[in-house]
Amino acid sequence: MRQALVALGEDWPSAHVEPWKYDWAPEFYTFQSWRPGPVQDDGVSVLQTRYFAVNPWTGDVWDAMGCNRITSPAIQKEQKLIWKRSRLADEVRETLRNRSPAACSDVERKATEKKK
Repeated sequence: MRQALVALGEDWPSAHVEPWKYDWAPEFYTFQSWRPGPVQDDGVSVLQTRYFAVNPWTGDVWDAMGCNRITSPAIQKEQKLIWKRSRLADEVRETLRNRSPAACSDVERKATEKKK
């Protein structure tokens, strides 16, 4: 998940990462990452927050709010290790990769339809 922050250009060394209960992704590991943002003119610091859903079978990382799959060479390297440890047949990989957080299924389907 930290590699997802890096892939998004938000390498937050001081980021706090903690589990996050997200009912729209019950089969996924879900996390929130946050850090204090810059202090505004009024002296208030706004939290910068990102929410992620991780497919436990494939290691695919999703921006849970934007419904985008996040990838990078570092994430792909971790995914290969996850897949190797799973000992699942290669034939099921694509089926498992096609799973997305439930809230993202409609968003992803509509985006695919627009491309056609």
